[in-house]
Amino acid sequence: MAKNGYKVIDSEMHVNEPQDLWERYIAAEYKDRAPRSTYLIRGLDFRTEIPGGKGRRSFTTTPDAHAQMTLNESVKYDHAIARDFDSVSQIDAMNTEGVDIAVLYPSRGLGVLQHEELDPPFALAISRAYNDWLYEFCQHDPQRLKGAAMIPLHDIDDAVLECRRAVEELGMVAFFPGHCPHKELQWHEPFFDPLWAEVQRLGVTWGIHEGINRDLNVGSRFGPYVMSHIVNRPIENMLSCTSIIVGGVLERFPELKVALLEGNCSWAPFLLDRMDEHVERLAKGGDPYSTALKLTPSEYFKRQCTVTMESDESTVRHVIDAIGDDCITFTTDFPHSDAYYPHATETILGLPGLTDTNKRKILWDNSARIYGL
Repeated sequence: MAKNGYKVIDSEMHVNEPQDLWERYIAAEYKDRAPRSTYLIRGLDFRTEIPGGKGRRSFTTTPDAHAQMTLNESVKYDHAIARDFDSVSQIDAMNTEGVDIAVLYPSRGLGVLQHEELDPPFALAISRAYNDWLYEFCQHDPQRLKGAAMIPLHDIDDAVLECRRAVEELGMVAFFPGHCPHKELQWHEPFFDPLWAEVQRLGVTWGIHEGINRDLNVGSRFGPYVMSHIVNRPIENMLSCTSIIVGGVLERFPELKVALLEGNCSWAPFLLDRMDEHVERLAKGGDPYSTALKLTPSEYFKRQCTVTMESDESTVRHVIDAIGDDCITFTTDFPHSDAYYPHATETILGLPGLTDTNKRKILWDNSARIYGL
């Protein structure tokens, strides 16, 4: 398959998990605590609640506007709604967009682990249940459907073991952890080094994708959904990028691959330039983080990271001018209400200022490299 002559990999297409996924797949001893999902608007609401624990953070204003947007947009997913978003409807959506291969990330699962109070065995059981379900989902067409495994971070040994199982037994091509689940820890802390070592050994990409329902993220300071959604994903991507690069993770683990997902790409030149300037200046004063880096932050980024653009992100041409076209990937964002589906691929192909080489790298080459496809 090719869209107007271009092969396409969706670097972070989403599944819409069944409402009762965890009740069906979680280990027997946790069934009474299994996360429960609710369908609010034609199957497109992604709220997940844990009995006795936290659920999706409520927005203090404009919930009706968000609900109306979801309802307005849901009609484009009628084919998938009719099949309850099964594997067949996923392939149908890919065919509609001209997507050859999709790396699949969760919808309801974006926030299910992002609660500090979960005990580690329960967090591991939640992850294993999702990964087992996703493995079965991908078996409909394993050449085109590639899974990103959910990894619990509440116990680092559990995280390492689930990474290993996800790759060696389930064939996953990426890991999805959410951001750090602890207020006290960031990605550059030594706590995570055993995890980075295992991810590097396995050769599988660490995909960072923030969820809107996390109490600890930047967007949580806002009540209105519109404000939270504007700042959440790009700024959380910037925070993670800074921690991983300036904190020395990519220096210590030079073969680790990191994908920064669904936060636009236009922030990257600014942040990389700022990191380069700060590290160069502070290294002269003996700053331990700066002096530990053998390369500039932008060099680490270009060597080991990718960032995902939105299909209508016209400023991508300026990103390419600043940092090149080797680190940018593409997503349709199916089946979310703000996705450009079913016109995401044709939208990026119509952006002004992109050459054929730019398009081929963004639509295929860069994702193929970072995910080993």
